[in-house]
Amino acid sequence: MRYVYRFDIRRYFESIYHGLLTEQLVRDLGSVEVASLLISWMACPMVRGNVIRSSNCGLALGMPIAPTLANHFLADFDRVCRPESGACALTSVFSRPS
Repeated sequence: MRYVYRFDIRRYFESIYHGLLTEQLVRDLGSVEVASLLISWMACPMVRGNVIRSSNCGLALGMPIAPTLANHFLADFDRVCRPESGACALTSVFSRPS
């Protein structure tokens, strides 16, 4: 029997840690140049109301590549949650520095 898990991560796009996504992009793309371009795009300051803020966390929802980057961020999560990988050890996949 197979199961499908469906869930929603509250404020997911806003919570994506740039450092971990950067490591994944460099590792998976194999091109520092392309990864650097994507990193500079996601690290650009965001405007909320009249406030401009920059952060090491979050993807702007209006950015065309944001859904692709968000899906890529969960790729390691998907790999460890496959039945053939055994127990889902999320702490080793998503350990965010304090």
